[in-house]
Amino acid sequence: YPQDPVKDLPKDTKERFVIPMIDKKETALQISRLIIKERYERVDVEALITNKAILVANGAVWEIVVKTPSSGFGYIFNIRINKNTGEILNFWVVK
Repeated sequence: YPQDPVKDLPKDTKERFVIPMIDKKETALQISRLIIKERYERVDVEALITNKAILVANGAVWEIVVKTPSSGFGYIFNIRINKNTGEILNFWVVK
C-alpha cells in the first residue's frame, strides 16, 4: 500500500555518518525554507511563520511545520529531514 506522508515515516532512517549532518534546529529550518522557495517561487519565504521544528523517531528525524501568514496563500508546509544524512523524507502541503 502507498505510504501516507502525514502518518508514515520510512521504516529505515539511515545513519551513514558518525556526526549528524543536520544537528541544529536552525539548520533544519533553513533547509526547509530553501525547499519551499525552490518548489513554490511565489511564496514569500521571509514571511513564513514557523510553528514547530522538533525531533521525532527517537531523535533521528527533524519534523518542521511552517505556514504562510494569514494574508498569504494560507498554506501549511510539512517537511521531515533525516538528521544524520540530510535526506528529505517527507514533504506535504495542507491548504
